[in-house]
Amino acid sequence: MSNTFVPTRYLSYSYADNGSLILFNSLTGAIGAVPAEQASMVRESLRRSAKHASPLQGILKDLRSGGFLILEGTDERSLAQKHFLNRYRDEYLHLILLSTEQCNFRCTYCYESFLRERMSNGIRNGIKRYVTSQRDLKQFVVSWFGGEPLLAADVVIDLSRFFHQYCAERGIQYRATATTNGFFLTPEVAEKIIPLGVREFQITLDGIQEEHDKRRVLQAGGGTFNVIMQNLRYLKGTDHTFVIIIRHN
Repeated sequence: MSNTFVPTRYLSYSYADNGSLILFNSLTGAIGAVPAEQASMVRESLRRSAKHASPLQGILKDLRSGGFLILEGTDERSLAQKHFLNRYRDEYLHLILLSTEQCNFRCTYCYESFLRERMSNGIRNGIKRYVTSQRDLKQFVVSWFGGEPLLAADVVIDLSRFFHQYCAERGIQYRATATTNGFFLTPEVAEKIIPLGVREFQITLDGIQEEHDKRRVLQAGGGTFNVIMQNLRYLKGTDHTFVIIIRHN
């Protein structure tokens, strides 16, 4: 394989209102934003016929890190096929679980209808039976979603405790993530779920407090920024291993 870099075949792009260039790699899911003053140069660098000799410097190095530039000769079709097959192999299981469809927020742009209440005991037991029925399981991933999943934190804790113990006893690689508004990611809850394998959190902060509290409001009214920040500051001060992904709408 050569030391020349070329654009990935899975590249797509668009321009934001401020002129910045938004890049997307549909194979890896990577997203990049290029400032408006560099957009033209980067767009030219990512032409289908573009080639760049190693070593890469500056923003080209960043494009390589994001997977937008790849080594010439890389068999991306095989990588895509492997990526697809990995999603359906018997030894891998990924569940997206909603502990509840209810939410304590009423964000101005929310599309949810909040139809269902908390997950029932019957559903929880069914999930446990389903997981234990996977005979060749080697990797298990859980993504908690909602609603606001930590509004039913006891459901998350109950199933996480089961998943964590079951996988530990059988040598199954286990990890869990949660898409949460952060309001109920309190010290008490964090100290229970992080040791049980829930170690990646996606939380939305819509800018500074004034802007955030205009859009991400409580169901009964009132801002939410200070509580979220208080929870994040607590986490930062712990010795736990975790990842926080901050979103912005």
